[in-house]
Amino acid sequence: MVGLSEQADRKVELATPDTYDVTASCVGPGTAADSATFTVTKAPGTENPSLSLSPEQGTPGQTLVTATTTGFGACLRGGSSISQTMVWQWDGEPLPTSTVGADNSTVTFRVPADASPSDEHTVRVSCGGTSKSASLTVIPIATPRLTLDKPQGPRGSQLTASGTGFACGEDRVTLLWDGQTSLDDSPSGTFSVHLTIPRDASISQHTVVASCSNHSDITDSQSFTVTEDSVGAAAPAALALAPARGAAGDDVQITGDRFACNDSRVVELSWDGQPLANSSADASGHFATTISVPANAQASSHIVRASCAAGSAAATAGFTVVVTGTNSETIPENPPPPPPPPPPPLGGIAVLVVLVIVGVLAVLAYRHWRKPRPKPTARVYATVSPTNGLPIVSTSETPAHGEVTHALRVLLHADLGTQTISEVDSEYTTQ
Repeated sequence: MVGLSEQADRKVELATPDTYDVTASCVGPGTAADSATFTVTKAPGTENPSLSLSPEQGTPGQTLVTATTTGFGACLRGGSSISQTMVWQWDGEPLPTSTVGADNSTVTFRVPADASPSDEHTVRVSCGGTSKSASLTVIPIATPRLTLDKPQGPRGSQLTASGTGFACGEDRVTLLWDGQTSLDDSPSGTFSVHLTIPRDASISQHTVVASCSNHSDITDSQSFTVTEDSVGAAAPAALALAPARGAAGDDVQITGDRFACNDSRVVELSWDGQPLANSSADASGHFATTISVPANAQASSHIVRASCAAGSAAATAGFTVVVTGTNSETIPENPPPPPPPPPPPLGGIAVLVVLVIVGVLAVLAYRHWRKPRPKPTARVYATVSPTNGLPIVSTSETPAHGEVTHALRVLLHADLGTQTISEVDSEYTTQ
């Protein structure tokens, strides 16, 4: 029995990892026998251990690394012959880890905050007599930087905010006005967004703040001064066409300035109210594009209009469609009326007639001036009396040299009121 046991031990040492049937039977006469299975595994330390890191580079105090081990045998399966403790080190110093899987094959750790940017950092894991190392590259933390395309502007105007070095990972970058009012957000890393100055902002200096949503320490800010409103002070939007006249199908260059669109930078174009292809203004409100005169455009004057999508700025310009011919081009329009003919020159007879009329007028004026002025009107009153009968009124006048005689006119009234006799041009007696 002893010799047989030693032989069995030697066979186990030479066996490859697998499951075997072990049979026991009596030696000598008899038929007593029994069997069982036995699994041969690799001895600890004979497997090929490995260690992988993901990612293989990171920033101090920020990057979370996942470490995965294989080939650590009983250390991972809970065997009793080797210590169950897996020791993790960073450049030879203890490294705190967190277990992800139940078998300790996957753990996570954060790059130490004091790690210097270098390719020489080593992560090492050991368990019993098995160990493995892997390298991790530490990159410097990018400094977040925010820039604005202009330092000041009126309420409701737009500005462009650009950022670099905002290492927020899966977070987004939030842009705030004075650190409180949300303006917009953007993916982390490098970004460029268009912001609108709040319409209720005070006329003073303010701050635009950019920071990671869940990492407020990754932040930068820039100051911005809100100036007086430009309503009534700034020049309105302007639109120019080059050329301003042409035939159907011709190309026309459209240039616009001061289109400070508040909602977006889209500028809508139209021809006599019919939409054309849109254009886009830059941060200063300038845009330039080319259109073709509609093929069905009639020969007359037309209106090209450009406006911001929300109507915050608009301008129009006129374009004249002409009809081209072999020798010249014509524009259908109502010709102005001819000017009145000049008066004919005065002849000799006309001059003589004018002189005669002037002379007659002069004589009449002289005679009128020499005519004696009439004397004041004389009034005689006579009253009818029942006792005396009808009244008798007598008048006489001696004309002066050159005067004419006068006459009296009697005015009779039906009532018994006072009667009036006015002298006319000669002596007259009335009764």
